[in-house]
Formats: sequence, structure tokens, C-alpha cells
Amino acid sequence: MNIQIAKLILVGAIPLAFALGANAQERHILAGGVGVENISVERTAKDRMDITLDLDLSRLYLKSDKACLLTPVLTRGDKSLELPAVGLYSRGSFIQYLRGGRRTLSGNEKMTYSVKKAPRLVNYSTRVPWEDWMDGAELQIRSDRFGCRNCDEGSSLTEGLAGYTMPTFTFEPEFVYARPKAEVRKSRSISGEAFIDFVQGKTAVVETYHSNAAELAKIRAGVDSVRIDPDITLNGITLNGITLKGFASPEGPYALNERLAKGMTEAIRNYVRDIYRLDNKLFTTISVPENWVGLREYVAASDLPHKAEILAIIDDDTTFKNLDAKEWRIKGVYKDEYAVLLQDCYPYLRRTDYRIDYTIRSYVTAEELEEIFATRPRNLSLEEFYLLASKYRPGEDKFNAIFLEAVKTYPDDPVANLNAAMAKMQEGDHDNALDYLGKTGDDGAALYAQGLFLALVEDYTGAEDYFTKARDEGVPQAAAALDQLRKRKEILFLW
Repeated sequence: MNIQIAKLILVGAIPLAFALGANAQERHILAGGVGVENISVERTAKDRMDITLDLDLSRLYLKSDKACLLTPVLTRGDKSLELPAVGLYSRGSFIQYLRGGRRTLSGNEKMTYSVKKAPRLVNYSTRVPWEDWMDGAELQIRSDRFGCRNCDEGSSLTEGLAGYTMPTFTFEPEFVYARPKAEVRKSRSISGEAFIDFVQGKTAVVETYHSNAAELAKIRAGVDSVRIDPDITLNGITLNGITLKGFASPEGPYALNERLAKGMTEAIRNYVRDIYRLDNKLFTTISVPENWVGLREYVAASDLPHKAEILAIIDDDTTFKNLDAKEWRIKGVYKDEYAVLLQDCYPYLRRTDYRIDYTIRSYVTAEELEEIFATRPRNLSLEEFYLLASKYRPGEDKFNAIFLEAVKTYPDDPVANLNAAMAKMQEGDHDNALDYLGKTGDDGAALYAQGLFLALVEDYTGAEDYFTKARDEGVPQAAAALDQLRKRKEILFLW
């Protein structure tokens, strides 16, 4: 798919949402007049968590022989982790602490201070191994109070002072629509098949014979759909031509069938020519004396008793030197099967395929494009669909409807499918977007679209692969998408 990536781009308004930790600036007062502030709980690497806070001891007060143990606790649900504690001692209890060989109130004290010699500010920090349960954990501080000889005088626990929640990542989509190449000549065609019966041995068209009226109406409807279109003129310039291909069935001599096939096809040409007063030069007639291709398809799909043997005869061009010999062999050896073919198959082998080729003018103004889209959308080229869509904001209902109508008109076109996929992804309809992505081709724009789809359904590993290929194909938006995925790894510690 050789296309131009145009500037019909919508960048999603959802930001990258992440926070590497939680910081609490609020000041809290603990037991003994201790102030705590500047609390930070952060995951600083894939395998660790850092906790920091400031303890203001400027107003620390403890009665004689009293002590206090401050223990930060990281908790979530039934999971908790006690962090190194801070021991605070009055003058009397500190003397006991020294006399006791610096035996602490707790075995995990990180810091020990006396009221008399305590600094104004203590910077507390510790690092613990990361565990998955810490996602959503809160930091609390437990205050344990002790009297003489370290007797327990009760404890209190703060509410959660700060917490940590794993950062989230939201992919910021950049929807890129492709501008199709302009058509130098808007050539179109209408095609179909008609099963027209002829009186045995005759080549004249009898409209009232069997179901001929309905079958001939198919051809007329095709011509009429062109004639009544005000943007199409039936002349030698815009009506490029009408092709009729007539098929006869294999029964009877080949020479006779050859004459009948030619005569029947020309008879249908004359019928159409005379109704619409067209020049013979507009017609191309092709006749197939015997429709052996259709016969083989029917036999192959059938459950005839001697299907394999009949197929072998059809395919054998060595034993049977001509088509008459094949037909006589089937008729003579497999009479019952031949009777079935005469009744159920041969009538449908006799048909006329038709194709009407014409040219449509181009549309320039927005008013024209709107009118044609509303009344005759099949007359629009892919580029004209694109130009009309560009009048609207990407993501709007009308914007999306235009590209969906375009892919309905050109169901196998890679650009049409690419833009339809983008419209569906922008709607959030990922299931239907996937249906179109299968027909976008394999160029840079298609690779980017595949990557975009995978990113939106959170398959970031697959998205990275497609974005890398698209970037190598010269799609600038792919590089930006890869940068997003790199940042995702960084903030989520996925390296």
C-alpha cells in the first residue's frame, strides 16, 4: 500500500498517569510533642522501596523516667512490615539506658535520643526490599510509651500518613488517517449475469419466453443505473463500453454450440443496443461455445455416483481429442448421471455475463461532496471520501460514518480499510477494528495501525514490535509511540 500519511491526526486527551511515590507535606504531632513531616514513600527501583521523613524534636517533652518508641509501620490489609524504630528517652530513662549497656526498648531501634541532647530535626530514612503487597500500602507510626524499668504504659497508632500506589500507564493514541491517491480517471463498472433462454435452435431474444423478462431486466437495470445518474453521460467518452460474454452448454455438437453461443450473444447485444439506441462500437461480445469450466465445478461439488470417473473424462485431453468425444463418453457410459446433468446443471451453464464500464466526473466543492455522499456515495473516489471527512473533527460521528461508507464502497482497498480501522479504534470498538486491520496491507502505515491496536488492548510487547517495524519504514508517529512504551517501562520498573 503506497500511500501518503496525511495530517488527519487525533491525539488522545488521556495523559500518562504516573506517580513514583506519595509525599505528605502535612505536619503530624506524635507522643511527646514530636512533629513528623515531609513523609515520602517511594519505589525507587524494581527491587526496593525507600521511606523518608523528618522528625521535629524541638518540642520533645518526656517526664522523668519515661521513654517513647516511635516505630514506622508499612501496612496493607493483613500484611505489615515494621521499620527501624526511633527511641526517645527522658534524662532518667536515658541514664538507665546507658547503665544497661545501651539496651534499647526495641531490638530494631535505628536511632536513640535523649531529651536533653536531642537535635532539633532528625532526618529518618530506610530502604526495604520491594514486595508486591506493598502496592497500595500506607505508612503509619506506632507510639509505644514506657515508664520506669521499661514498663509498658500503652501505645497509639496514627492513621495512614502517606502511601504508595503503583503508577498507572495509559497509552496516548495518535490516530493517523491515510490520504488515498487521487484518481486521474474515475472509471467504474457494473457487472452481473443473466440466464436467458432461447427457443431450441433459435437465436432471437424472446422476452416473454420462460423467465427471460426477469433476466433481461437485470441487464437493463445496470444500464439504467448509469443513465439516470446526472453525473454520467451515455456517450462514447463517459460510457466506456458494454461487454457481453455468452456461454452455451456442452450438449450436442460443438460446431452447433459455437454458432448458437455467438448468435445468442449478438442477439442480446442487439436487444440492449436497440432499447437504448447505442452505437455498436460500445459493445464487446465474447462467446464460449461450451461451458466446460462450469460443468466441472458442478460435478466436483456434486454427489453423483460416478463423480470421480466423470471428472477424469473432463480432465483427460489425451484420450479424448475433442470436446464432443468427452460429451459422448459421459452420455453413453453414465446415462443416469447425464440425465441429472441435463436437468439440473446444463440450464445454468447457459448464461450471459455482462459488464458496463463508465466514467464519473470528479467533485470539487464541499457542497457537491456532501450531496453525492448523501445520495450516491458509490460515485465518490476514495480521495473524495477523505476530503469530505477532513471537513469534520476526527472522532465525530459524521467523520467516522464517511470512512465506514468508504470501506463499504471499496471493501478490498488497503487505504479504505486502514482509515476504517482507525475510525473504529478511535470509537473504542476494537473488535470491529480488527476486521478491517486484516486488509490494510503490510506497509509502514499498516504496521503502525497494527501496533496502535495492540497498544490500545494493552498488548505492549506486541505493540512495540510493530511500532519498531513501522518506525523503520519511516512512519514518524511510530517513534513517538515507542517513546511512550519506553517511558512505561521506566515508570513501572519493567526493565
